[in-house]
Amino acid sequence: MKQNLGEKKDQDDFLNQAVEVESKLKPKAIMKQIAEIEGFIGREETFKWGPREIDIDVLFYGEEMISEMDITIPHAFIHERRFTLIPLNDICPDQYHPIFGATVKELLDMCEDESEVKLYTKE
Repeated sequence: MKQNLGEKKDQDDFLNQAVEVESKLKPKAIMKQIAEIEGFIGREETFKWGPREIDIDVLFYGEEMISEMDITIPHAFIHERRFTLIPLNDICPDQYHPIFGATVKELLDMCEDESEVKLYTKE
């Protein structure tokens, strides 16, 4: 799996987490809610892959695959980002990626991203 070389990596550290949410909303309605939350928190567009106050992504929606102009699920770059795969692996290592035919754990094992990821735990 080839790394997306367009990604901007020379920026400040950031916090990242993965959460599992159960919802009756369809993906487009979820994306609308996410945009409202990000706007409320103060997200402002900078440049692609640039720093931002908050960035909420839908990584999976069950086993569904959606590829439309404004939404791609599973997330298009999930397999390239250790900072996403590591916390995701903590909560759902067996989640199956229908495009790559691999679990989150397997994607993490194959990931070529060498970015440093520090883990913080509450003690």
